[in-house]
Amino acid sequence: MIVAPGFVDHWKTRRLIRLRLNHHDNALEIILRLWSFCQENKRWRFCSLTDQDLDDICRAFNVKADLMSAGFLKEERGVLVVHDWQHFNGQLISSWKNGVKGGRPSKTHGIPTGNPRGTHGEPSHLIYSNLSNQSVLTNSTNSTNTSTRAKPGSIEEVVQYCIEIGLKPDDGKYMYHHWESNGYTNKGRAVRSWKNEIQSWRLANHFPSQKKTLAKPEQKWITKEYPAKISP
Repeated sequence: MIVAPGFVDHWKTRRLIRLRLNHHDNALEIILRLWSFCQENKRWRFCSLTDQDLDDICRAFNVKADLMSAGFLKEERGVLVVHDWQHFNGQLISSWKNGVKGGRPSKTHGIPTGNPRGTHGEPSHLIYSNLSNQSVLTNSTNSTNTSTRAKPGSIEEVVQYCIEIGLKPDDGKYMYHHWESNGYTNKGRAVRSWKNEIQSWRLANHFPSQKKTLAKPEQKWITKEYPAKISP
């Protein structure tokens, strides 16, 4: 984690210190704990983080509003984002990618390595992809297209994809838990591509947000009063 020399005197830091004066806690420790949490989890976007979770991470009470007011945290379509964390820690993120690939490749100085392509197939390798700002390891031999994978890497990946195609974050959470409960099957058959499955559900208007939009309006019955008959 990279902390700039002017971090203590930065205007965001000073604003958070003023906002936390009546809470008897350390504003600097709140920020550092939040950044450390990002580094430990290798991501800076969180779609299922509650206010209580955030308080537990920072070891303080009611920190969400103050962090957002000071500019350390923002919310995008239900997803909490630690503002600009990835820009200041770009070198750290690059090292994560190199670590997944086995480190930076060594110089060969023109000396051939490995098996010839003409007689031997290439071995399986781990491909790193950053989907929804989260590290995902994909074991693939033919293609890096994530739409062909049967299972998503995480709930955040499903939520992010649903947002990209115009659905709600809750639709992504619903779909992820639906698959987790039935073993990634649909009507008894195994799911071959989770993204294609979501597209099929979207076109058929099966998601909760779509059903609410298409719900029929409540019918109101109009009663008419007739004058009483006068007996002769």
